[in-house]
Amino acid sequence: MGIPDVLVLGAGAIGMSIARDCAMRGMRVTVVTRDLPGTGASSTAAGMLEIHYPHPILPDLLALCRHSAGRYPAFAESLAAETGRPVGYDPCGSLVIARTLSELDDLRRQATH
Repeated sequence: MGIPDVLVLGAGAIGMSIARDCAMRGMRVTVVTRDLPGTGASSTAAGMLEIHYPHPILPDLLALCRHSAGRYPAFAESLAAETGRPVGYDPCGSLVIARTLSELDDLRRQATH
């Protein structure tokens, strides 16, 4: 098999996405994981793409979140087309509840995001 062009550590959503993209570009890829694929952080996120943080978000991080969220629909569509299976993407938004007046103020500041 030879030496891979890319070694990906972790077989979660991010690791496998990177491996897939590299393979689609013609690179030889090896994925190494200590657990079963998709059982680490990927299973914890519950599939959410959220741009809410409990503290004011840094402008550069907000820009990255918006850019990533904007690219996700096409990514999900390409996965569904490639596999013939729906990926369960549903752009329905999130419900965030303020428990204190401070959290309410924070949510109001972030409402435009």
